[in-house]
This record gives sequence, structure tokens and C-alpha cells, in this order.
Amino acid sequence: MGKYIFLLFISIQFLFFSCQDNSNSKSSQINGKLPKLDTSTSLRGKEVDGVREDVLKEIERKFKEKYKDKPGIYRALILSAWESQRIFDIDPTDRNQAKHVAKLIEIASECVFQSYDDYMIPYLEKKYGVKFPRVLNEDHKAELEYDKGIDEIYDANRYIESITFNTYERAKFYDKFNQSLSGTVSSDIDDRLNRAGIGACEFMERIKKEWEKTGNITKIDFYQLLEQVKKEREGQK
Repeated sequence: MGKYIFLLFISIQFLFFSCQDNSNSKSSQINGKLPKLDTSTSLRGKEVDGVREDVLKEIERKFKEKYKDKPGIYRALILSAWESQRIFDIDPTDRNQAKHVAKLIEIASECVFQSYDDYMIPYLEKKYGVKFPRVLNEDHKAELEYDKGIDEIYDANRYIESITFNTYERAKFYDKFNQSLSGTVSSDIDDRLNRAGIGACEFMERIKKEWEKTGNITKIDFYQLLEQVKKEREGQK
């Protein structure tokens, strides 16, 4: 499918130093404006709907116009920011809690890429007159166009992560979280979603609703919630 998967965990050095330089980075500027980020010692900062307020404003400033015709992608980026903020819900030295959030990272990453495919695949099929996946396998120009868009999505997601962990305190917290995982961790949550025919973004929205009730991501059993969503769907048939 030509599908890409985000690296689940970025080196803490990249996060910390790229965030420190963020205010001086030309790539972070739009129309000569610089991002205005919370640089207080507070880990969570002020949250709006589960996303740090300054991060939410920066996503709007940087990506809302860019993806105005692709609302699914824009919403997926907001959910990705919400997911990054959930790391602050846990004890970063607790491996089980860290592994739990790692599953959320996988779902959020899948959500971003599915939202991209939902837009890009029909666009490429129409433009090149070839059905997916043949359009990527048989037309090099289509493949290059698809890959370019993937790179842009990856950069957007990486930028959101970097501005979330933009201070020494936040980067140090993330480092503890990363160390608890002892490297990259994966699960079968994506496969279970695919087998159930449940979109990752749909599931992310459901997780978010459950989080709004509990206030802590560790209180949500993703597998149990998946089974609940499956039963609800069956009951609607």
C-alpha cells in the first residue's frame, strides 16, 4: 500500500533541542510570525479540550489554512496533539503505564495516515485514472505525489510532538517515559481495529470521550473498549 508508520519514539535530544530552537526556526514561521509557546515550568500547561492551549493555537496557525479542504487530516492532527498531551497523565517511570500510552500512540499514528489515505487515494485514482493500489504500483508520478504528501504529514506530526515537549521539564518527563519502554514498543491494536473494520480516527474519538469521563488515560482499557464498540455496531445492524 505504500503505507508509512511513524517512529513511535523520537530521541529526547531531538525533541528538546529542536524545541529550544523553535522560536528561531525559519521553518516554524508563517508570514513572518513566530510560534508563541508556553515556556513555564508547568508540565501540562493550560489545557483546552485535552490539548495544551498554546499548542492548539499553533496547530491552528500553522495547519488550519493548509488543510482547509481536508478537514479529516486537520482533525487527525488535533487528535495527535491530544495523544501527545496524554503522556502527562501517567507516571513516566511505570513501564506498564508507558506501554499503555504506546498503544495510544500507535492508534493516533494510524489515524493520521488513514485520514491522509481517505483524501489522497480517491484524488490519485481520479487524476491518473487508475484504481488503488495499482495507481501507486504502476505510475511513478502518482507514487512520488503520494510519498510527498506522506512526508508533509510526518513533518506536521513531528512538529506537534516537538512543541508539546518544548521545555526542559517536559522533555525530561518524556525522556523518563521513553526509558521506561526501553526502546520502540508495538502491539496488535492496529490489527484488531482493522479486523473489526473500525477506523483509527473513529476509535481515537471514542477513547477521547471515555477520557473526558475518567480524566486519566490509564483508566481506559483499549481492548475492552474495542469489544464494546464492536458490540454496539452489531446491535445497530
